[in-house]
Amino acid sequence: MVSLSIFTSVCLLLTSSTSALLAPKPFPQQANDQFNALRYMATSGAFHENSGVGIFKETPLQCTIDQAHLFMRHGERYPTTDNAKQLENLFNRLKAATTEQYNNPLGFFHDAEFFVRNKSDIEHETYYNSYAGLTDAFAFGSDLRLRYNHLVDTNRTTPVFSAGQQRVVDTATAFAQGFFGNGYSGENSMVMGTQQRHWKVRITSICNTKLIV
Repeated sequence: MVSLSIFTSVCLLLTSSTSALLAPKPFPQQANDQFNALRYMATSGAFHENSGVGIFKETPLQCTIDQAHLFMRHGERYPTTDNAKQLENLFNRLKAATTEQYNNPLGFFHDAEFFVRNKSDIEHETYYNSYAGLTDAFAFGSDLRLRYNHLVDTNRTTPVFSAGQQRVVDTATAFAQGFFGNGYSGENSMVMGTQQRHWKVRITSICNTKLIV
């Protein structure tokens, strides 16, 4: 009985130690970012957060937020004119390649279509699929309104500044629609201007700055 008791105690001790070793960790130690294709697509891919950069969204208990400013670029977009030509030329060359059998990893070219189906979309925001830039901007505006609703004074104008490129204006508009809610059209709160010497132009390299308020 003594031996059995000692054996049982040892087993329980080992089980307890193993459970402690296998307990969930508060911070993952795996480096999985190298398997995320978006890391290697630069400006040709959708937005993704940089590794190890950023702060928690939650406000510390001992702090209060009394002012907030947002700086952002446009959302996910179609390629620029020159880039689209390069991508389409490469696609057509691969599509026209003489081969008897399509095998992975390029087997998808057999039935593939160039992803920019409407040439008028080039240089503009994407507006459908999983990485729709306008949808992301709208959702981002809604998220910030939820977090900072206590800062919004509906009796005053909340300004949104935008550079002159159409994709930037469209991003700012979609964000404003999400932030200000249903019924926002910009008619009563949007002012467009080309204030080349205004200080707000200094935040962008494009002088044709537009003001959305």
